[in-house]
Amino acid sequence: MAGAPLAEEDSGNVELLDRAHVAYHAIAPDNASALQRFHHRLSERSIYLRFFAAKPQLSDMEAGYFTNVDGMNRGRFLVLRHRFLHRSWCYQNRGSLSLIALTGGLLDDPS
Repeated sequence: MAGAPLAEEDSGNVELLDRAHVAYHAIAPDNASALQRFHHRLSERSIYLRFFAAKPQLSDMEAGYFTNVDGMNRGRFLVLRHRFLHRSWCYQNRGSLSLIALTGGLLDDPS
């Protein structure tokens, strides 16, 4: 499944309460390997809190699921600060149930 093309409103810059400026963008299929690197660097506890189970790796199929979104019923935005994932915001609509989650952590090695 291909992800929806990014619209202009799917990316930009915002100023945080501490006056720092961060960039955000909607997740896209080409973010899959970065998402897998991010997952690999998470602590066991952080992984457990996200998945309610031990999960040492994020498979290609799982990374594809998380990065191929339609932008209407399922989506994710990444907020980057100096190449670090500052926040990740995702949403999923399932009929009358909507799920919204906020997470944070290291996305890519800053070096």
